[in-house]
Amino acid sequence: MPAIAAVLLFIGLIPNLPYGYYVFLRWAVCILCGLQMTAIAHDKSNRGWLWAFAVIAVIFNPLIPIHLKKDVWQVVDFCTGVVLLISLIIYRKTKL
Repeated sequence: MPAIAAVLLFIGLIPNLPYGYYVFLRWAVCILCGLQMTAIAHDKSNRGWLWAFAVIAVIFNPLIPIHLKKDVWQVVDFCTGVVLLISLIIYRKTKL
């Protein structure tokens, strides 16, 4: 799930995407990170990653959105995508 969210975030860096994509992005990242949190909590394996995914889900929460300028969102999207890719690499080595 982190891979899907990371790809969507990196696509979000493309200039001049329609506003609807960013609404979709919020929903997708929030839901995918929420599902990953559930999987981690179920396995009870790593509270650090549990909190990381929780923070990401809150930042991308579509119901109570955080309003930032587009250039700030681009940095957030990029950094979040990198964190998700790192989690994927670590997950392959050891189960989160």
